[in-house]
Amino acid sequence: MEIFKLSDGPWKKLFEGAFEENEVNIYSNPKSIILVLIFEKESGKTSGVVVEMFKVFFSVGEVEGFVETLPREIILLTKHDEKETLKFLVLGSRPSYIKWEEQQFMAETDTMLKRLKTSSTLIKDVSKAYDLTLQELSEAHESAQKAFFTQPLLVPLLSTSSHETESGIAGIAKGEIIFGLTKKQEQVLEPINLFNKTIIFGGREHDRRHVLKVIAESALLSSIPVVVLDWNNVFKSLNDASKD
Repeated sequence: MEIFKLSDGPWKKLFEGAFEENEVNIYSNPKSIILVLIFEKESGKTSGVVVEMFKVFFSVGEVEGFVETLPREIILLTKHDEKETLKFLVLGSRPSYIKWEEQQFMAETDTMLKRLKTSSTLIKDVSKAYDLTLQELSEAHESAQKAFFTQPLLVPLLSTSSHETESGIAGIAKGEIIFGLTKKQEQVLEPINLFNKTIIFGGREHDRRHVLKVIAESALLSSIPVVVLDWNNVFKSLNDASKD
């Protein structure tokens, strides 16, 4: 399937097919970044896509102990034969659900790329304190690159890395937060997955509570369960559907 334009290209298609009843495309670029797209279909047309990106490093040294010190999810791949043992560290972004609209797709993927680059730089800097060398796969020797990209488990591994028993689409929170109306009475919307980890501070307590309530209500309207620890019954109204 054709996709919208992406930055940091060119992107080469590695795989196109179906996995767990969803259409999946996998791409790579010259910077050792792998892009996984899991498409959502409605009435035969693409309505949205789950996007996740991975940065691949060729590892030389004690990578297992290093990974155990990191407070995030990391994939380790080891390929052994009679001649050598090759190890790869795969750093992933968090998966994100995006509506199949060009501007939204480009903006979200650009943000994911920037965050992944920042995380990659940090991982490499921290690794210098260990008996370990992390080399971008694109800069590794040819046999290491072939060993990684010819791994038959690559597709199912990357397509399900951030999901549990559910397939890709079902495992991602989908929906939008309605922040209000413009002067033209148009709704101001943002994807709810942008608020997976949010801290609200500043302003008055009443205003902070209002923002929390808007996020919680939007999650409920998107059929996403909400748990609120509320000792003063401030959010009691969330128990009942709004009459509006």
